[in-house]
Amino acid sequence: MENKENFIRKEDQPENSLKRAYMLVHNKEPENLADWEIVQKIVEVLGDQNWIPSDLARECLYNIVHSVDYPDKDTKKNLVLMAEDAARSIFPELSSVEEVHMDQIEYLYNKWKKDKKE
Repeated sequence: MENKENFIRKEDQPENSLKRAYMLVHNKEPENLADWEIVQKIVEVLGDQNWIPSDLARECLYNIVHSVDYPDKDTKKNLVLMAEDAARSIFPELSSVEEVHMDQIEYLYNKWKKDKKE
């Protein structure tokens, strides 16, 4: 018997947030693209709610910073820095932070997920 508390619906799985964002931005499936390649194609509009809704942007931001496997350090650094810049628009609490860091994103993401469940 399944433990419903540990069951994650397919549409709520982290990797799907990037694909959903890609589909919103490009109006097509991200065929044969690795997650880091999807990030390249959406990171510039990540903080713009006209392109990616705020809840989906929060999921993407967290995954970009904490879950995506990048091909090399330079690619990771560049894409994560772009995502951290967008974090100021995605999490209003970071709007006045000069240099956003991964741990701040993780804290606010976890707080948001917790508040969302309540």
